[in-house]
Amino acid sequence: MTRSREIGPIGTFSRAGAGLVAITLPVALSGLRWRDLIAIAGLAAVATVAAQIISRTYGRFAPAALARRGALCGGPGCALMAVVLVAASAAGALTSADGSVVLWGFLGASMLLAAARGDAGCEVLAVPNAITGRNDQIGCIIFTPIDKAEAHRRAHRHPATQMPTPTYLQDSAERPSGGTPDVGNRSDSSGTISRFAGR
Repeated sequence: MTRSREIGPIGTFSRAGAGLVAITLPVALSGLRWRDLIAIAGLAAVATVAAQIISRTYGRFAPAALARRGALCGGPGCALMAVVLVAASAAGALTSADGSVVLWGFLGASMLLAAARGDAGCEVLAVPNAITGRNDQIGCIIFTPIDKAEAHRRAHRHPATQMPTPTYLQDSAERPSGGTPDVGNRSDSSGTISRFAGR
């Protein structure tokens, strides 16, 4: 099944541009070593595991927090960002990798991946989504306003052919009824929906 892009051209180019800047500026200032590349890969793995743990934890103990997926920094999103920041800082403090290059390299690569895949919401989930095949989404202080503006513009200019509204920006009336509110979903090969709260 072909995935539908959930971001428009402005969201795509803004993510691509920010991603390139996030990668090239720290590398230009501090350089890039093989240790940094290994640490970036490790940070991606940490983010993937942390996203699953956080989503399942919130789904079990605080499902109401998952309904605020469009917030600029809801509980699950802030928790995941905290894990990423701590992991990047630890990489810089405990290894010979440059923590700033690792953090911005990961975020930059995530933005580029989100732009290529058409993923809406925060870029921190781009790598976990690509690895797990999910489409979990959380709000982002930079890209959520852009996603909202483009979704609103598409709805008014092209009502019959508009791209799907990013899952985390849908009103409660548009979300699947019953169960835990979605923070992001995808249709798998059987047509079922998986939630950010976990299966």
